Amino acid sequence: SADPGASEIAELLRRARRWLREGTGDAERQKQIRSLADTIQRLQRVGPWASANPRIAQEEIAEHLKRIRNDYCKGTLRDTVNCFVPQPAGPRCAHIRVPEPLGLHAHPGSIDDALAELHRRMQETISTTVAELEAAGSFIFYPNPFYHR
Repeated sequence: SADPGASEIAELLRRARRWLREGTGDAERQKQIRSLADTIQRLQRVGPWASANPRIAQEEIAEHLKRIRNDYCKGTLRDTVNCFVPQPAGPRCAHIRVPEPLGLHAHPGSIDDALAELHRRMQETISTTVAELEAAGSFIFYPNPFYHR
């Protein structure tokens, strides 16, 4: 893991869960430890990737919000539905491109060469599509409030 303290936190969480399974200690103390362990587990779901980039895409914001909603909003039918029904972050638009056709007669007996050429053509098509969308301003980015160096 990138975080040097992650293994210590994981060990602390593992020991807390074991202590809870063993059932030692009074009920009030167990309740406190369970609450703290649950909080640690929720906080671990937001990894270092959340603050790695200075910009954050609309889809990434939606993913973070869904994770937070799933972790903290529980108990109602709406919360249960939100866990299972995908919700788009915004309007969708499919950008479909097809690479140039590949003539297998140009690659007699070499499936690996044909596959490599097909991969190259597909990647070139994807890269061109992404470049066109970036030039048109189709990707929506926001400043990441959690970014730090």
